[in-house]
Amino acid sequence: PWPLRLADDGGRRGGADPQDRLRHDAEELSHANGLFAALLDALPFPVWRRETNGALQWANKAYQAILLKDSGRKGTVPAMPVGELFGTQARELIERKRQQGGFFEDRLATVVEGDRKVFDVIDVATPIGTVGMARDVSEMDSLKEEYERTLRSQADTLNQLTTAVAIFD
Repeated sequence: PWPLRLADDGGRRGGADPQDRLRHDAEELSHANGLFAALLDALPFPVWRRETNGALQWANKAYQAILLKDSGRKGTVPAMPVGELFGTQARELIERKRQQGGFFEDRLATVVEGDRKVFDVIDVATPIGTVGMARDVSEMDSLKEEYERTLRSQADTLNQLTTAVAIFD
């Protein structure tokens, strides 16, 4: 009962031959994959992909650069991941939370070049593995702590004054 109308695709799908169409579709997917890989590689924060068994399969240049700096080695960023950004406990926490809800989103700390760094981390499970990213929020975190210290200090100063103080907004 459904009318079937065939339209000319102008050769965009590689012609009528199913093999040609499959080859054309595979080329389009490969091209799109390459575009997204280039974008992810250019991001200034770590992005990674893991196999279903948890093995790190790919990481962008920012991820690799952090590990390269942290190891004290000099040189170019390697093509394949050379280590882990987060420690075993953090990775196990990510895995547990991801198993409960399909994704992990939280703030994690790790040591980079001897300094404590805080990252907002998102890690998502897919049928073929997991993908994740981490954004360094260390500076924002330290500014927040400094602001809170300043407020406490001001409150302490005002509480120690022996004369009355009025504060107008």
